[in-house]
Formats: sequence, structure tokens, C-alpha cells
Amino acid sequence: SDQGRIWRMKTALGLTATAIFGLVISSGPSGAAEPEAKRSDAPPGTEYCLSLIRIRDSKILDSKHILFTMTDKSMYLNTLPKKCAGMDPGDAYTFRTSLNRVCNQDVITILYPGGHGMLPGVSCGLGMFERLTQEQVDALKLQIEAESH
Repeated sequence: SDQGRIWRMKTALGLTATAIFGLVISSGPSGAAEPEAKRSDAPPGTEYCLSLIRIRDSKILDSKHILFTMTDKSMYLNTLPKKCAGMDPGDAYTFRTSLNRVCNQDVITILYPGGHGMLPGVSCGLGMFERLTQEQVDALKLQIEAESH
């Protein structure tokens, strides 16, 4: 069965948007071991996956970057391998996973208001998750703002 999670996101401009995360629960045995969330071949400071229950918030920064804030206030930047045309700050998005986490190479789909709900738009693959400090996040936001003008 499908379970959905809905999180409110604040964009860099302070606007509120909604991200809808679709989660497909696998029907494997409950005692099955979960694959490792971090593999030894990941570069230092990066993760292949983030646990969904640890994600407090996410923000689309531009057509190539999504910032994830965790329940412990740590921050991870996902830099998509290519620009996701049509992905803008404040957009809602969804993804499906058979695990309880979002991972490198998972596909997100941008959602647009339409009719009596949300309509799917462009889909794009995620990249690695890089842990950032607040100073690095602030510098990235300034860089993105400067490039957009």
C-alpha cells in the first residue's frame, strides 16, 4: 500500500510550498536487514541515501540543487547530475521509493497545481547528498541569487 508524507518547505525567498513524498512500503519480511545507508566508497562528507524519518524539511534552491535539513539540524545538499528544467524554488515534488529513505539516482517528479489536485510535471534524477555547514549554505544561496540576476 502507498503511504504519503507531506512536508512544508520554506524557500530562500520565505515563500511556503509543499513537498509530497510518496513512499511505497516493501512487503519483505519485517526482520529483513536494511541495506547500509552509507557505503564505504562514498567520498568523505557525502551520503548515498538519507533516512526519510530523519528529514525535517527540504527546499528547492534552483533547477539543480535541493537542500535537506535533518531533525538534528544538519544539512545536506543534493546536486542533481543535470539541471532539471522546470524545477524552481517553491515547487512541490514527489518521489517513490521501496525503502524508507531517499537515495542517489532516485527520481523526483515536479508537481504543478491543476484541477482538484497536483499534476505531475518533469522528472529528474537525484545526485549524492553532501553535508554542508550553515556558512556553506549561505554562500551557495548568495551564489544562486547572483547567477539568477
